[in-house]
Amino acid sequence: MKRIKSLKVVRLPQDNNYVPWVRVAGNWLIDAGFNYGDRVLLIASEGEIVIRKTEDKVGR
Repeated sequence: MKRIKSLKVVRLPQDNNYVPWVRVAGNWLIDAGFNYGDRVLLIASEGEIVIRKTEDKVGR
């Protein structure tokens, strides 16, 4: 199942400056197979961010 969600990039204060911020939250994440405590990879390239679930248990 492929879901498309439109989000807005906003600014977040950090270290006396602002950085881009995207909040990713909601029940649609559960529908897409993500749950509390899951580890994910964020893969960023020009104009695109992919969030992929991983089995990596480092730090848990």
